[in-house]
Amino acid sequence: MGFPERAVDACYRDWSTGKVDESHIRDVLKCKKVDVSQLLEFLRAVYPNEVRMAAARIQVEKGIIEEVVKVACITEDRETLLELLAILGKQEGALEVLEKLLSSDDKFVRDAAVEMFRRAGKVDALFPLVFDEDDNVVKRIKRYIDEAGQCR
Repeated sequence: MGFPERAVDACYRDWSTGKVDESHIRDVLKCKKVDVSQLLEFLRAVYPNEVRMAAARIQVEKGIIEEVVKVACITEDRETLLELLAILGKQEGALEVLEKLLSSDDKFVRDAAVEMFRRAGKVDALFPLVFDEDDNVVKRIKRYIDEAGQCR
């Protein structure tokens, strides 16, 4: 068993007991080729939030974005959703996948997605919301676009 497999196994063992060791996460992340699919199970709500966020971080940084987006879409806890969106917002490839959250019927999900795009400096993705039915959303998006220097 090589270093990448041992690093993943160390995370698996820790997370199975509810512990998160940042050094084990760093070990997995520094491996160029590593299969982290066995860690997907830790995204489920039955695990402590700290474990779930560590699993999300590894999955996103290793390019397994869709699974984390699926979890974000069904997450009912607002704090967890914000944490997941923050993790996803740091990964360039995730932003395109997350654009669908901007049209969510759930106001909280949509607001969290708007904030994520704003913080990521991707205000141009918010432009379709200028035509939203909610006047408050329209004003807010226009303000964000103006602040970003996109409209003159």
